[in-house]
Amino acid sequence: MGKRLLFLTVLVLSVLRMTADDGVRMETVEIAANETQEVSIYLDDENGIYCLVQFNLYLPQGMELAKDESSAVAYTTPFSNRSFVGVQEKTDSQGLTYYEFYLEDRSMLPFGTGEVEIFTVSVKAGDMIETGEQIAAFRDVVLVDEMAGGPDIEEIPYQMTSRIDLDVSSLGYASFSWPRTLDFTNSGAQAFIGWPTENETLHLEEVSIVPANTGVIVKASQGTYNPQTTDDDADDVTRNKLSSTASGPYTIDQDWVYVLSNLKDGIPGMYPAVLGVNVAQYRAYLAAGEQLAAALPFTEDDMITGIEDVEKDTSGFSTDNRAYNLSGQRVGDNYKGIVIVDGKKIVRK
Repeated sequence: MGKRLLFLTVLVLSVLRMTADDGVRMETVEIAANETQEVSIYLDDENGIYCLVQFNLYLPQGMELAKDESSAVAYTTPFSNRSFVGVQEKTDSQGLTYYEFYLEDRSMLPFGTGEVEIFTVSVKAGDMIETGEQIAAFRDVVLVDEMAGGPDIEEIPYQMTSRIDLDVSSLGYASFSWPRTLDFTNSGAQAFIGWPTENETLHLEEVSIVPANTGVIVKASQGTYNPQTTDDDADDVTRNKLSSTASGPYTIDQDWVYVLSNLKDGIPGMYPAVLGVNVAQYRAYLAAGEQLAAALPFTEDDMITGIEDVEKDTSGFSTDNRAYNLSGQRVGDNYKGIVIVDGKKIVRK
């Protein structure tokens, strides 16, 4: 009877060494779409008593852990030489993916006192992430000390921040598309749908909420901008003629595909690309299928962007004055659109 009482006393004292702050946590993560970031996971063990840690990690939508060459979850741990350790990707009863972590010192030695780094993994954010503050979770956390006692913690929430980075060059424009609906309202950049006009320009119409997989032209000063994902109704883009590469890059396989370029005289617009040119993922292009013009400068609210002192020629086209289009090619009397005659830009109707 005396020995049994002594055992119970030791067990109770072991449990009392555990604190309310004991658990696991991950270092702060702010991650951009299509970015991979190395992240450390820590054991909080105030008294240095735990020799077994087990938990399931649930990541926000659009995020996953990187894998190694054998397609297993890639990780490192400072305890690999003296512990039973592993990370496995699994699916729960609701079809959600999670990652099961297990770390045990078979010699029953504690991992350390205070905050101890136990795993390092790489978090990958895809293009289907939601932007802003996201919640990950450590679930079914089990901590065991050398006396086979310890707390079971149902869930430890963890906050992450995700964003979409949209880069605009010194040109002041970028072509863009994304597989989720995006809100540009407070991004600092303007998004436009576009279509060719009879004046051989690409007319731009501003939209605030861009539907998923929609090609647009973005206008902003040089820098990086962060449109937000949204579930709000998107703007009407039925007039849009720009194609999207949100699902993957596009290698031009037809004539008269126009891409964003810095045209002659520093005028931005759409310019025909040659066969075989690669349009990168998350960009936009215009598949005209026929020659519209040697160049399509942008128009916005009926004003030609970047061109000043445009005059309308009402005197007829004199064969004595040679005319050239914006690419510097000589054109004939029947050419319609913007031409240069005697160093002046005029519009031929």
